[in-house]
Amino acid sequence: MKSDTAKLPDAYSLTYLKKEYDKLSFTFPDLNGKPVSLDDDKYKGKVVVVTIQGSWCPNCVDEAAFLSPGIKKTKIAEWRSLD
Repeated sequence: MKSDTAKLPDAYSLTYLKKEYDKLSFTFPDLNGKPVSLDDDKYKGKVVVVTIQGSWCPNCVDEAAFLSPGIKKTKIAEWRSLD
């Protein structure tokens, strides 16, 4: 049912780092089992876009469709998708 008064919450109230953290940091294995971390030298000084998505999630599919043209326009020298 559509509601003309429905509002989304402020995005910044939903996505934030806890006070004790100053950056996003994690390590996970790539498709070959090798650890990948945002702290790796290959990411230093580069813009890194992190999205966590599910192929079953319609909003995630929308997000990918929204981001794709912008990424192509920026002519990023190296674009990787880690599954």
